[in-house]
Amino acid sequence: MTRDEVIKRLEAAIEGSRELDANIAALAWPGANAYYVTDGDRPTEIGNGEWLVLRRTGEGRVVKHRPPEYSTSTDAALLLVPKTMGWEITFQRREHLHVVGIDVTRNTVNGRYEKYIGRSKTTPLAVCAAALKAAAEAPD
Repeated sequence: MTRDEVIKRLEAAIEGSRELDANIAALAWPGANAYYVTDGDRPTEIGNGEWLVLRRTGEGRVVKHRPPEYSTSTDAALLLVPKTMGWEITFQRREHLHVVGIDVTRNTVNGRYEKYIGRSKTTPLAVCAAALKAAAEAPD
């Protein structure tokens, strides 16, 4: 999935999922891909129907990871925010939306971080959406 497709799914989702987590991790980790494990291709320690992230190491080996629970844990989602940026979370009561703003500096007029905005039904989903938008343009 592309970054824009994942962001759209995050902002439209009602709740998080392991599929979203794997696709977020694939975007956040260089050289990684989301992978759905079926019964015929799984090691014994991995359950059938589980989402993983495959990464190629510097030595060329492929390593399987269970992605962090980005879409259901605010703590995990905040790991995606670029280190040079500040963030804030608000709740819009009428729309029943969690809104996350991320930016390098606050707006001087209203005091908010608002360059990259994520809106969703849960805080972790909104954080992930805003963080993916910010990471696309953030310097490394």
